[in-house]
Amino acid sequence: MSGWVWRLAFGEGDVACAARGACAALAAVLCVFAALPVHAGTTGKLAGTVWDTQKQPIPGASVSISAYRTGAATELDGHFTILNLPPGKCDVRISRIGYRTVMITGVEITPDKTTQADATLQDTSISMQEVVVRARAPVVDVRQTSSVQSISRTEISKLPVQEMNDVVNLQAGVVEGHFRGGRLGEVQFQLDGVSINNPYDNQPGIRIDRS
Repeated sequence: MSGWVWRLAFGEGDVACAARGACAALAAVLCVFAALPVHAGTTGKLAGTVWDTQKQPIPGASVSISAYRTGAATELDGHFTILNLPPGKCDVRISRIGYRTVMITGVEITPDKTTQADATLQDTSISMQEVVVRARAPVVDVRQTSSVQSISRTEISKLPVQEMNDVVNLQAGVVEGHFRGGRLGEVQFQLDGVSINNPYDNQPGIRIDRS
């Protein structure tokens, strides 16, 4: 059985030409990338961790830089990160309720770099004066839908009366047990929510001493 066998042979000159072609292509690619613009960063980053004296992380601590009006709060592991800070020196204030405030001065912020600022806060007791607020009854109770007159025990103790009926008669619109011109039998008297009227004539059946 006969056939043709083709052989491809490279000489030394062919290999040299191929090597020169590959180097030229690589140089062209490098020139393209070199022509692309490269911009350097103009801001830096501040990061750190806040611990207590027992080397336990403090979550929720406030980290602020007043000069730049920016800041952050520490996470559960006590770590914090503040981005986009202009280069230069700044003061970092770290605080939390129950701990002494720490001020780190002269922290150097460098563009394209992360500046580390760790801090340890000491426990402190909080001593605050009590705030006394005097309660005042509103002039108009917007939730009240009916006419109500309330009399405190202090006011009753100052009145020159002996019985509760006398206290009622001193109120505006009441004359001898008549409310706003109505009849005495039209009034219901209750004690702790229970009626004390006489079922026979609907008159108050219990005379209560003011004491």
